[in-house]
Amino acid sequence: MAKISTYADTPPPSLDDFLLGTDVNNLNSTQNFLVSDVITLATTTGQFVTKVGGTLPTYANNAAAISGGLAVNSIYKTSTGEVRIVV
Repeated sequence: MAKISTYADTPPPSLDDFLLGTDVNNLNSTQNFLVSDVITLATTTGQFVTKVGGTLPTYANNAAAISGGLAVNSIYKTSTGEVRIVV
């Protein structure tokens, strides 16, 4: 296998792409993990995923954020700039 720095850049990952990792509960075996599963883990365990340099979505309230597709523990802002978390 070549050094990782020699591989060409690729488009951003999709939810169906795999990440390589270690399963510490299985003798540190090498495993493939779906990007979507990593996101689900991060958003359902009380951990926040932040996007550097991104823009927060704007919703009027918690109900609007949920109906707009945000998951529990996602961060959004109101039209006045108040930062909130979906509950």
